[in-house]
Amino acid sequence: RLQQICKKHGWKFSWMDEERSRMQTEEREKLGSEAWQKRLQALAEKGVPDASNIQQGFCKKGCGRHVAPGLTKGGKPFDTCCRG
Repeated sequence: RLQQICKKHGWKFSWMDEERSRMQTEEREKLGSEAWQKRLQALAEKGVPDASNIQQGFCKKGCGRHVAPGLTKGGKPFDTCCRG
């Protein structure tokens, strides 16, 4: 059943032990505190970038939530979950 749900939403299914192994072998850039602060500052100034390949009716930021109901001040439907 879980695999069917993942397939329906285009998610990659993995068990916890598989995910742990994947994360351990994945090469990730480790940010130091200075680099992390710069990254946070850039996000604060520019905002969170829009995600790609998002289904209509879901938040464009990629969080997986449905868009907020209603319309913007300009009369357009919301495209984020937080009306941001």
